[in-house]
Amino acid sequence: MYNFALCDDDTDFCNEFKDRLAAILAGKAIRYELTCFDSAEKFLAALDGGRFDLIFLDIMLGDTNGMDIAKAIREKNYGCDIVFISSYRDFAFDSYDVRPLHYLDKSPGIGRLEEALNRFLEKSSGATIYLTNSRGALALNLADILYFEVFGHDLTIHKSDGTKLRYSGTLKDMEDMLPPSLFVRTQRSFLVNLGHVKEITRHEVILTDGESVSIGRGKYDTVRLRFLDYVAKKNAFG
Repeated sequence: MYNFALCDDDTDFCNEFKDRLAAILAGKAIRYELTCFDSAEKFLAALDGGRFDLIFLDIMLGDTNGMDIAKAIREKNYGCDIVFISSYRDFAFDSYDVRPLHYLDKSPGIGRLEEALNRFLEKSSGATIYLTNSRGALALNLADILYFEVFGHDLTIHKSDGTKLRYSGTLKDMEDMLPPSLFVRTQRSFLVNLGHVKEITRHEVILTDGESVSIGRGKYDTVRLRFLDYVAKKNAFG
């Protein structure tokens, strides 16, 4: 699941943003949580106590310059992306110092919001996730994962180099952590990386290493559509 933050003191815009975001991500089957802040003080207090994957930040936030907030985020090395929102272009050039992911106009319908989200989802598909439990900590590059397999409370991570890692956890835990645009549940025991799918038949998914993973009853249409959506987005981004 992704954690998003919107920092903007315009109530009408925030309500429109919520509706537009929900409409876009519902069509992509993306799980997320959006937290809204109407002041820089409230946002920075929450930022110190938690982590956001993507921050939508108004450049003119009351008496506070959103650019200064973004610089504070970068100085603290928070691993999040920033999308600036403004009715003005005056700060567009200066914003490159804080490496924004995108820049949105406050136009009706927030037309470029989907473009910004697609850019974020494409970028996050190559990210690293960190698993921690009583056994220790483990860093995983998503691109190296073929699929997850669970048996009881034991999770096996199958990697593209042929190695297997054992970990304790559930597939539901992994689904909540992973980008849903990249991973799909083929049945109760398997969570597959769509980036390593070579072929889909009625009963199995064939991976790039030649291994096959079974598709559960009633799951074929979902798996097929998720894979076609992944391929379409991949082609769109070149």
